[in-house]
Amino acid sequence: NLGYIGVTYVPKKLHAAYWKACDEVLHTFGEKANVEMVVNYLGKEGVPVTICDVSGSTWIEVDTPEDHKIALTKLEKLV
Repeated sequence: NLGYIGVTYVPKKLHAAYWKACDEVLHTFGEKANVEMVVNYLGKEGVPVTICDVSGSTWIEVDTPEDHKIALTKLEKLV
């Protein structure tokens, strides 16, 4: 399975297409819009979308205060 980790790289040559997709998704879905919908929109419009496998890399998701504490502990071990 693949999943979105919250990082999107958009090459400069695709900035206009990306922002157009953002506008369209926001117009269609309002407050329920999210970046995954933007990426899907781009793909459906024929804009090249690729993935990067980050398996085995070090990254930490921080969504809550508890996640933040866990992240600090992990980062201290890396230093």
